[in-house]
Amino acid sequence: LLALILMGFGLALNAQQELKTYYDNGSLKSVYVYTDAQNYTVKNYFQNGKIKETGAFVNGKMHGNWVNYHENGN
Repeated sequence: LLALILMGFGLALNAQQELKTYYDNGSLKSVYVYTDAQNYTVKNYFQNGKIKETGAFVNGKMHGNWVNYHENGN
């Protein structure tokens, strides 16, 4: 039983955490998916719900390609 509890605890530590923020009007503002405090992906949205930008942080710094969109979708 102790081994199963420890395995479950270990899996929980490795699980990704998702944090969502919202504008005052209730529409989605951002989604952060954390693997840990320094490594996560980000999706930001305009108030109209369209995607604004996507990217990632590795070791607390912007990493790789970040894609930014105009509010018209381009």
